[in-house]
Amino acid sequence: MRDDATRLIVDSMPGLAWSASADGTLILVNSRLLVYTGKNTQDLEPDGSGPSFWWTHVLHGDDVASWIAAWSRAVEAALPWEIEHRIRQSDDTYRWYRASIQPVRDGDGRVHRWYGVSIDIDDGKRAESTLAAAEDCLRRREQVLDALPAIVWSATPEGEPNYQNQRAMRYTGVSLAEFKLEWQDRFIHPDDAGMVARAWIRARKSELPFDVVSRHRGVDGSFRWFHTLAEPLRDEAGRILQWFGVDVDVDDRTTTEEALRTTQAKLSRASEIAMVAELAASIAHEISQPLAAVVANAHASHRWMSADPPNLDRAKLTAERIIRDGTAAAEVVSRIRALFKRSDSKRALLDINEVIGEVIRLVADEASSRSVGIVTDLEVGLPPMLADRVQVQQVIANLARNGLDAMNVVDGPAKVLSIRSRRDGPDTLLIDISDEGTGFENVERVFEPFFTTKENGMGMGLAIARWIVEAHQGRLWATRNTLRGATFSFSLPIASRGGS
Repeated sequence: MRDDATRLIVDSMPGLAWSASADGTLILVNSRLLVYTGKNTQDLEPDGSGPSFWWTHVLHGDDVASWIAAWSRAVEAALPWEIEHRIRQSDDTYRWYRASIQPVRDGDGRVHRWYGVSIDIDDGKRAESTLAAAEDCLRRREQVLDALPAIVWSATPEGEPNYQNQRAMRYTGVSLAEFKLEWQDRFIHPDDAGMVARAWIRARKSELPFDVVSRHRGVDGSFRWFHTLAEPLRDEAGRILQWFGVDVDVDDRTTTEEALRTTQAKLSRASEIAMVAELAASIAHEISQPLAAVVANAHASHRWMSADPPNLDRAKLTAERIIRDGTAAAEVVSRIRALFKRSDSKRALLDINEVIGEVIRLVADEASSRSVGIVTDLEVGLPPMLADRVQVQQVIANLARNGLDAMNVVDGPAKVLSIRSRRDGPDTLLIDISDEGTGFENVERVFEPFFTTKENGMGMGLAIARWIVEAHQGRLWATRNTLRGATFSFSLPIASRGGS
């Protein structure tokens, strides 16, 4: 077609227009196509591959094969056809077009010409691609949310639920629409509902994160503990757009923790009962020696009074010993009570060597019965210390008896318990009590309550001794002897010159 009217019509079309002969030989292209591709009519002439291949000069390489196949089918069937393809611009970039091709027939019905127009659909194509990508991203996000081992939800700024992942719906057994209507009344445990409602209102008013632990009803009607956390999503102006929340099942952990607390409470109670029993036994141990002395002196007094004639002087002497030992027993009980009630002890200036002498007299009979000699090395002229006499006696007596017990299972004719006192620096007195017994492996563990190396030991004596020494701002420790046995040492501060 060569007349000017036809060219004017083709050039005016809002697309890339062209016409071709029945076999596809290019006849006419509009100026819009030439400007878009940067080609001239000669550039679009067949290259020898056939009349239908002229489009290959401007098509995207990936679209050439589909164009040729569609063209071949159309020529064979002599029917209209459409195809989407990319056309290269003059700047070597591509845009998407939709081509519509129509045959024109002669009076005998034979195709004698083809007319085609390609309309730019690139923006729509990109929009479709973006939409498809967004939909795919959304699907993937929903898949991720559904795969999370937690219930995920969102709510409007007013607090109305507007999204739940699949896990939430499986747990409750209802749709989002049903959940919206009665989530507080039906799906929160009645004992927790008020607390949850108040916390949710408070979070929305304060616009602060929501954080509660409560019980949620499942599809089977049972309740499980969940830890719920929610944060607000804000716009650039700081206004809340949406609340996003997650419910994490903590039922197993909560149940385990509750069982653990119950068990710990029972163990604590059992431990307290055992401690009371051990303390009672330890107290009995502390006062057994003075009470035994009371009984022994009472028997002696009875013998002196029953003699013929009665020996009143001896009876009077043993009666005084009974009074002394009875008073000592009473003082032990009084001081132990004061110790555990954390009341003030009766402190006075003491001569440590004098206190050691009192303890030696107390345990002398027991040492003799066990064939143990007591050897002392007491430094003369030691300054006084400010302490509770009975409590310091308790410490020394306890350490001495431990030494006697340790040597009780050791064979040998000459077993010795050594007690030494000396000044240790300008402000401290040091007392060492050494035995030749079995010794021990762990020098610190022996001070733990209820730990004992004795067959019938209570494990409280050394613990009480350390408490007493530390209450006097002193220190008590133990060491293993080089050959055999152990040495217990404790230090106490010297009284200041103005002390009383």
